[in-house]
Amino acid sequence: MPQDHNDESGTPFFSLVDQDGSDNEPFDLQEEAFAELEEAQYASFDEALEAIRGESLEITSLTGFSDISRNEARRLAGIWRELPVESRVTIADHVHTLGQEDLFLDFMRFFRLLLDDDSATVRQIAATGLAPYDDESLIEPLTKHATVDVDDDVRVAAMESLGTFMTLGEFGMLEPKTMKNLRQVLLRSVEDAKAPVRLRAAALAGIAVNSDDNRIQEVIEAFYTSGDPDLRMGAIQAMGRSANPLWIPMLETTLRSADPDERQASAKSLGTYDDPAVVPMLTMLAREDQEMPVRLEAIQALGTVGGRNALHSLQTLREHVSDDEIEAVDAAIAEAEDLIALEEAEPEDEFGFDEDV
Repeated sequence: MPQDHNDESGTPFFSLVDQDGSDNEPFDLQEEAFAELEEAQYASFDEALEAIRGESLEITSLTGFSDISRNEARRLAGIWRELPVESRVTIADHVHTLGQEDLFLDFMRFFRLLLDDDSATVRQIAATGLAPYDDESLIEPLTKHATVDVDDDVRVAAMESLGTFMTLGEFGMLEPKTMKNLRQVLLRSVEDAKAPVRLRAAALAGIAVNSDDNRIQEVIEAFYTSGDPDLRMGAIQAMGRSANPLWIPMLETTLRSADPDERQASAKSLGTYDDPAVVPMLTMLAREDQEMPVRLEAIQALGTVGGRNALHSLQTLREHVSDDEIEAVDAAIAEAEDLIALEEAEPEDEFGFDEDV
């Protein structure tokens, strides 16, 4: 966690540090994580309010904005409007980072409040910060910002977060009418030739969970071959969201792209396929690509693909990667092993009961 946060002019706004001066590591959803949760010292809401009025913040101060009530959100709104825009941007950015690092923190109401901020940067951070949450009350405000916000970056961030709800709908976790309306919003953006290309790409990635929709498949291919880098990137991301085996050959071809961003996006998309056929290409990328972000993405993808082939490749890779990549390989090995254990578990082991009882 950085200890200083400066604006472009170099002016410091806040200094976020742990009380012991050390960085926080991301939480694990394992037994040790729950032990850490019991020991965690989170700030109260009142402590967080007091802290944002000051000139410096400790990392624990902003945890007080987790899981706030509606009444607390109203109290925060009154103080929030009094803060200078630079401070609001800094606080929003650090809260977003906290939410990514600590899975036990819930900043949904905090970011919902920030969606209506005067600053486009704050609204963008808020829209991005809402991506992990599946509360249906978020669909309406995210749709509004995805379609009518004056700032393109905010619209794209909101559109990307709407993709969460498309996934829920595919698993039958949204009312059919809600799913139909949401799909229409995304499809209109995809097909709007006058819309910003990044917005169309984000909408396609979101709607691509309809993997068997022939119209969506046609758009993915059209965007991929369009010649526009943003539309092409949206198509690559959509291929991963759809997890349709139709796209595996095209994604593997893209692993040879001259653009490292495309290679990285393709590796991430291939990681959504539980098909051992993708392991050799991802292994090649992890070993031979000249760009570390691409190699790291390929390593992570091998972990999410799982299976014995991927595990063997990762174990072999560990003997050849740099010291900077060992941690990523070990994390991927652990993930692959967990997936194998889950697949091989007997029903009574997986669900905690004996079928014969």
